[in-house]
Parts: sequence; C-alpha cells; structure tokens
Amino acid sequence: MPTPRTWLPRIDEILEILRDSKADHFDRAALEVLFQIQRRSAYILMKQVGPVTRSSAQLLERASLLRWVETIKETEAYDLSARRQTIEQVVTDLQEKEAMRSVRPPTAFPVVREMLMATVASLPDSIEIALGEIRVRFTDTTEALQLLYQLGLALHNDIASFEHTQHSPQIFRYPDIQPDI
Repeated sequence: MPTPRTWLPRIDEILEILRDSKADHFDRAALEVLFQIQRRSAYILMKQVGPVTRSSAQLLERASLLRWVETIKETEAYDLSARRQTIEQVVTDLQEKEAMRSVRPPTAFPVVREMLMATVASLPDSIEIALGEIRVRFTDTTEALQLLYQLGLALHNDIASFEHTQHSPQIFRYPDIQPDI
C-alpha cells in the first residue's frame, strides 16, 4: 500500500516555497520540515523523486523535486479535491435528509368544491377582511390551515373584491352598523 500523502492539502504552499527557494538541493531533514513528514516518509519521497549522491549524502535537486510536486498536484491533488467535494456533498445530503425527517408530516384535510370555488363574499364568518387587516378565528391548527387555504383560494379567485375592500375606507368597523345617508 502506498504511503499516504498527508501533505497534499498544503501542496500550493510547498510549491511556492520550492519556487522561491535559493537552494539547489534538499536533504532528508529539509524534506521532513518542508513536507511536515517523518524520516521514513522523507526517504520514500526521495526514492520516488530520484536522489543524487553528493559526498556520500543523498540529496534531491530542487528542479527535480519541483517537477515531481507539480506532477503530483496535477494528478493526486485534483483527486483529493474531488474526493473532498464528494464527501462534503454526501454530508450536506445527509444533513438535508435528517432535517426532512425531523419535519412534521403535512397536515391533511378535505378540500371540497365550495372551497375551490371560494370568493371573498363566500368566506365563512370566522374570516373577517377589513381595510389593512384580515382576522381568522379558529379552534385548532387543522381548522386554521383549512381557513387560511380557503382564504388564499378566495383571494386568488376574487382578487378584485379584495382590492375593493382595501381601497374604499370603511367608516365603521362593523358591517351591520351603517350611517343613515
């Protein structure tokens, strides 16, 4: 099994350091610091790049190391990025599914023909429309949902009547009390 490249998330930083470096060669200790890896991993990295021997010490030429890291970036770093995006997408999908599971199932109620054909005038007494105000009286949540649904349909079916109630100010709040004119 190949040694995992734990330094891949830092590959751009490593490339920048290699490009800016004045050193022509890197030894094992320098690789440990640059790549933040252990001694054994540094030896494996040297073997993969292809070391040169200078006075009984194995070194990597900066140009060879730079080319090797750039090749790794083109291949493995892209794979790492794609894997990270895939993992993030899976986590997001799981979070969305969990949120959907915790949501209460929709409330069901019968939708009768009268409700579908509702107009502002046909709304039940528990829905009052006044200038700048709509009041809905209900006894439970299911009734509230039914009344709001019916109100929405009535406004959709009969928007002109609703607009008329909003443009003609009512002097009296109660429709059964009208002035004598």
